[in-house]
Amino acid sequence: MLSGLNVGDLLNKKNITWGWFQGGFKPSAVNADGTAVCATQHAAINGALTNDYIPHHEPFQYYKSTSNPHHLSPSSTAMIGKTD
Repeated sequence: MLSGLNVGDLLNKKNITWGWFQGGFKPSAVNADGTAVCATQHAAINGALTNDYIPHHEPFQYYKSTSNPHHLSPSSTAMIGKTD
């Protein structure tokens, strides 16, 4: 895990709701420990199956303070970018 502050920490300090979402983020299953399994795939141009979610493209997972191992979505899109 990385340490230090990231932009997610700064948004949290200002009580601004935010999240990181990308293709395949929605879990296709859940492990026994509650962590997400993101195994949805699509056919690439050559017909080979490709995973939609690529974990190393998600920068906030490397910080304990901003990781989202359960892949929790916002309650609604209207809640993104709101302040308390």
